[in-house]
Amino acid sequence: MGAATRMIGQVAFERLGDRFRGQGAADYGISPWALAVVAAVAIGLAFYLARRFRASRKEESRFKPKQLFSELCGAHELNRKQRRILKKLAGRLHLRHPAALFLDATAIEQALRMPQFLDQHEELEAIEERLFPAERPDSDAA
Repeated sequence: MGAATRMIGQVAFERLGDRFRGQGAADYGISPWALAVVAAVAIGLAFYLARRFRASRKEESRFKPKQLFSELCGAHELNRKQRRILKKLAGRLHLRHPAALFLDATAIEQALRMPQFLDQHEELEAIEERLFPAERPDSDAA
């Protein structure tokens, strides 16, 4: 093992590739420091872009008014016609978020008085009953 170590010590590692280079070829090797700086910048840029992409995806998935409206309609088992009426009402009332209709019955009560919704009076009452059921006294409390 001592002989192998001595042999390795005699080899000039800097000159190992000389036989593959043509005569008079210049050595355009990049400095290890420059390579380290380029690698650090590339890695930093990759992390920055990944973080920014994730943040934008979180922001995007955090609040989707249309998806919330759709989920609320599904939770209250509203049919397609009732959903269309609520969307129309949200548009007439200039609501920024149609899901706000599920918070308070006053918007539906306003719609019942609007001439644009006269032909949908029964559907609006059904929607109001489904979203805001009237308080019923308990049958056990006699």
